[in-house]
Amino acid sequence: MLLSIDILELLWGLEERMYDFERLKATMRSPSYFRVFEVKSSEWFMGSKWSIYLVGKYCISTFNALAKLSRVLKSERYSYAGLKDAYSISYQYVSFINPRVSPSYINLGDVRAWLIGRGSIIRPGSHTGNIFRITLEVDDPDKVAYNLSRVKLIPSFYGPQRFGVERPSTHMYGLALARMEPGLLAREFKYRYPGEDIDTLSIEEKLLQEARTEINPWILVDESPRIYTEALQAYLYNRALSRALRSRKIDQIRESIVTIRYCNETISIPAVRLPSRELVEKETQWAKIVKSICLEEGINIKQLKTLEPSLRPIYYPIKLRSTTIKDNTITFTICLPPSAYATILLREIVELETVNKCKPNK
Repeated sequence: MLLSIDILELLWGLEERMYDFERLKATMRSPSYFRVFEVKSSEWFMGSKWSIYLVGKYCISTFNALAKLSRVLKSERYSYAGLKDAYSISYQYVSFINPRVSPSYINLGDVRAWLIGRGSIIRPGSHTGNIFRITLEVDDPDKVAYNLSRVKLIPSFYGPQRFGVERPSTHMYGLALARMEPGLLAREFKYRYPGEDIDTLSIEEKLLQEARTEINPWILVDESPRIYTEALQAYLYNRALSRALRSRKIDQIRESIVTIRYCNETISIPAVRLPSRELVEKETQWAKIVKSICLEEGINIKQLKTLEPSLRPIYYPIKLRSTTIKDNTITFTICLPPSAYATILLREIVELETVNKCKPNK
């Protein structure tokens, strides 16, 4: 994806921070500086229809890693709890239904897998958190450690991963669709953001060809309607939450309470509904903020019928497990709830200059 985060924060609607820290410049040198370990759920091992593997991947997206594994296992259907950053070393559990072969260990270079045993389907969001081990190079690691120790909560912004595995602007396609602006859609197909070195994607070539031959370019909606509109939903959410932080209304926007499990704890957190046609029909403080953002963006969210008004916590707790300082590096281990992004924590405590310079395999 991208090598520079701060440059493109506004693209993702990340306009505010929760903490007013002095943020030092920090660097990640390689994917080994960003490790992710999924926290499993005991419920996954209560059945026998699915084969469960622990999958480790290096510098490759979850989509591409599991596509490679499914070919080896000869299993057409698989399920997992959540996507893991492509620019990392990550470990997560995946369930495959009735694979024709079930080797105990698979090594494909950038993807490895260990057979854990039989179990039930691993549904999206069913894990109980993620453990991150992060290393940063910084001039004053003690200052970063001090900032980190003061963070107990992070805003529930969607991180860069939400806006595209291969490109950073999936939501811009959704925005073009919502505005019914073919010109904006064509611009996004051709434009490359700072740090991008990707060639034109196959879907872009196809849709541009459709547009050139006059066939309706909105075929995009029929082929993958949710990918683009859900990314747009995340962008609107980020902008609205930023607005609430800026106006100091973060404590006034609560619409409900949700209970989440993470890192061997169960906690209750205030929550709001994601931007949707159902939300904007309400008159809550949060709904008014979302409606103002939609008006600024020039879209009628009521037309986006596929968007679900799901509840999302306003913020997430973090659990700091360890901190190690050596020379000009700091390594820390944290546990975050499902759907919380470590990149959102990082932008609160440092100014991250570069991230994991590697190109995911395709």
